[in-house]
Amino acid sequence: MLVQGEARLEYDDGSQIDLKKGDYVMIPAHTKHRVAWTIENELTIWLAVHF
Repeated sequence: MLVQGEARLEYDDGSQIDLKKGDYVMIPAHTKHRVAWTIENELTIWLAVHF
């Protein structure tokens, strides 16, 4: 979940997802991904729950 800021996640298959404050995404185990971008001049705060 993105608690504050804005960000873009990118997956190995080239797909991307843009996230804004309050958005969340369920990423299956072992799915390769990375944070491709975060908004400038603002903190980006994540809440990650692994289960």
